[in-house]
Amino acid sequence: MLNLVSFLISFLVVLVTVPIFRRFAVRFKILDLPNKRKIHLRATPLLGGVAIFLGLCAGMLYNFPQIKAFLPILIGASIILVVGLLDDIKKDSLSAKARLCVQLGVALLIISTGLRISFLPDTLWGNITEILITIFWIVGLINAYNYLDGMDGLAAGSAAINCLCLWIVLFGTGQYGVSLFAIILAGACLGFLPFNIRKAKIFLGDAGSTLLGFLLACIGLTGNWA
Repeated sequence: MLNLVSFLISFLVVLVTVPIFRRFAVRFKILDLPNKRKIHLRATPLLGGVAIFLGLCAGMLYNFPQIKAFLPILIGASIILVVGLLDDIKKDSLSAKARLCVQLGVALLIISTGLRISFLPDTLWGNITEILITIFWIVGLINAYNYLDGMDGLAAGSAAINCLCLWIVLFGTGQYGVSLFAIILAGACLGFLPFNIRKAKIFLGDAGSTLLGFLLACIGLTGNWA
């Protein structure tokens, strides 16, 4: 029951707030303009990722006692969101090198909490290798989802499917905290999709696509898949 309520909260928050952020984006000209490298033919509002973030926060707030351990991930997600927003609001406001440095910093922040891939011997070389693989995993997935966001519904739809599949595994193995996190994110993505499929009315933007990649990377690190 808790999973269903959490899913509905995040879903409804995004469903309600997307039109608000769409109007805001149009008002302040936070738009993705068409060009020869893009398939959309009209200027499309961004800021869909902000609605997804709000849905995630609402779901987490409702379940705070169960998933308060995810606060460091939420802090990292906030940083990723803000950096993406800067790029959405003013294109090329940050260089690729600067964005990469921020992503590396966030990855190190997550690792500093003790969250990392662990499969090698507890030695110096083993720890260093695990840290490097974890950095590659987080930064790689952030940018993979940014590149994936090239067709209507693709990035959010992929994230929703991944989260639902992860939730099935996590819930079935008794990992209730992280399973809640996964179902909340699934609900947020599904709440966004009606506005992003076929002649999209709003895009995720860099803020949303990088946010989804980061959150999925962290779910992968948090869960026990052995």
